[in-house]
Amino acid sequence: MRLLVVLLVALSGCTALDLQTADTFNQKLAYAYGQVTAARKGALAVINAQCPDEPSMKTDACQSAVRDGQHIQAMADEGRSGLDQAKGYAMLGNLTAANAQLQLESVVLTGLQTYLATRGVK
Repeated sequence: MRLLVVLLVALSGCTALDLQTADTFNQKLAYAYGQVTAARKGALAVINAQCPDEPSMKTDACQSAVRDGQHIQAMADEGRSGLDQAKGYAMLGNLTAANAQLQLESVVLTGLQTYLATRGVK
């Protein structure tokens, strides 16, 4: 049920922004890979916001941001690995497993985007 709500919100967001929705497996996969890239850039933005110069790098806020950024990077890496797995399933002709894996990773990456938005990353 939660997955359905997330998907409906995502689709309505695309419609509201007049963006084309991804319809095919390959389009959805490409979009998800884009989410990985955005998460990686977001991790860097989280760090740069708290560590803008050398003196700030010794502060607790900076150190916390570095740990947070590293965690975001690790989650993005895991997402990328899961997307690679979905792609592999598709190449083997197992579209059921490919779509299930893609759906799982998409939900996780969307959650990561939501988290980054709460941190002020756009």
